[in-house]
Amino acid sequence: MGPRLSLRRTRLCISCDIAGALQRYEEYKFDKMIYVVGDQQDLHVAQFFKILSLIDAPFVDRLEHVNFGKVHGMSTRNGEVKFLDEILDTSKDAMLAQMMKNEEKMQEINDPSYYSDQVGMTCVKIQDMQAKRIHAYDFDLQRMTSFEGDTGAYLQYAHVRLSSVARKAAPVLVLRDDPSLIDTSLLTEPKARELVFLLASYPDVVKTAMKTYEPSTIVSYCFR
Repeated sequence: MGPRLSLRRTRLCISCDIAGALQRYEEYKFDKMIYVVGDQQDLHVAQFFKILSLIDAPFVDRLEHVNFGKVHGMSTRNGEVKFLDEILDTSKDAMLAQMMKNEEKMQEINDPSYYSDQVGMTCVKIQDMQAKRIHAYDFDLQRMTSFEGDTGAYLQYAHVRLSSVARKAAPVLVLRDDPSLIDTSLLTEPKARELVFLLASYPDVVKTAMKTYEPSTIVSYCFR
């Protein structure tokens, strides 16, 4: 009975997927429907799309499967599952503990709880989006909340430093409305020119990330 039950469940699952796709198309007449499903279900999704093709579903060419790798250390079968609210709370607490190590800086922050929450959320996002989505990775809270290396905390720290520079330079630095009036010959340092070219590539980076469904493209760009 075991194999039969498994087969029935598989058929029931794919039947629900087919019914759901037909219902969504009838209700929304979508231009594209993206299934974000882990790579462990690649075969299931391929079979699902094939069945829709065989029954001549008019929208089958509008379906797309965007898969992603497994997060090690968060297995429901092994009892290692971690819910998002728990992860965010833990990240917030870790950031708050880091901030409290510097009493002088801590006194300058008017709402430590808010800022530790913001930095903690960045830590979670960057760890999840740093590698290409198809690659599996280990869930590591200590690494995720570190201010060293390519982490969300470091990225926020770099942003704060850059914002401070911008504020100090604002009174004497005014960008021209007409780019043709900017004297680029003043950019004599190689690093300055590299930075300008890097900043100019941002729109293409976003387009590439959107086309390939790879948030890691933008994350890698930010760390450059």
